[in-house]
Amino acid sequence: MPKHQRKGHFRKGRPVRPTTVATSGGHKQDPPTADVAAAVRDAQNETRSAPSSPEAPEGPNEVSAGVVWQPGRSTIDYLIDKGRLESVSGSGRIQAADRLVRDASKRLESARSLVASDNGSAFALSYDAYRMAADSMLARQCLRATGGDGAHRTVEDAISGQFSDEIPAFSKPTFEQFRQMRNSSQYPDFESPEVTDMDVQWAINLAGEAVAGVQSFTTAVSLGRYQTNS
Repeated sequence: MPKHQRKGHFRKGRPVRPTTVATSGGHKQDPPTADVAAAVRDAQNETRSAPSSPEAPEGPNEVSAGVVWQPGRSTIDYLIDKGRLESVSGSGRIQAADRLVRDASKRLESARSLVASDNGSAFALSYDAYRMAADSMLARQCLRATGGDGAHRTVEDAISGQFSDEIPAFSKPTFEQFRQMRNSSQYPDFESPEVTDMDVQWAINLAGEAVAGVQSFTTAVSLGRYQTNS
C-alpha cells in the first residue's frame, strides 16, 4: 500500500459514497462535482482555440519548450491510439495548466471550510481539486481526455502511468480508489456506506498532497508537448 494512504482506510466490497447534502435553505442536492468537468474544458480549450503556429512563440509558453517526459510513454501512446487522449494546441498551455492548479487550490480550501458542516460537499470538492491537479499535468503536455463516460479513468491511467513515482498521491491504487468513491457518490446504489469524517479527512489530505506535488514537480521540471513514437 502506498505510504501516503491511511492504514486501514480501504474497505472491502463497494467503495464508500458521500450522502446527499442539504443546502442552507433545507433543499437537498448532490455534492457539486459536475462543474469540475466544465472548468477543465474551459482551461484546456484555451490550448485548442489559440493559434498553434510556431512562428509566434510565447516565451516560456513556446510550444516546443520543455522536457518530453519519458516514463509511461507506452501508456500514453496506447491511450492516444485508442482515442481516449487527444493532442491539443500548445499555445497558452502554461496559462491553462496554472489556472487549473489555482482552481484546484480554491476547491481544496472550500473543502476544508466545509468539513464540520457538510461532509458530502467537502469530499466532492476534494476530488475536484485532485482531478484538476491531474488535468493540469496533461495540459502542460498538450494532452487531454477526449470526454465521455471513461474520461476520469483516462486521466487516472495517463497520470498514474507517468507520474506516480514523482507524485505518490497519483499512484494507481490511490487514484482508482478515489475515483471509485467519487463515482459511487455521483451514481449511488444505496448499498454503500455513508462517507465518514475519516473519509473526508483522507480525501482532503490526498488532494492537498496532489496539488502540492504538482506545484513542486512543475517548479523543478518544465514539461513540453508530448510526442508519440510513431
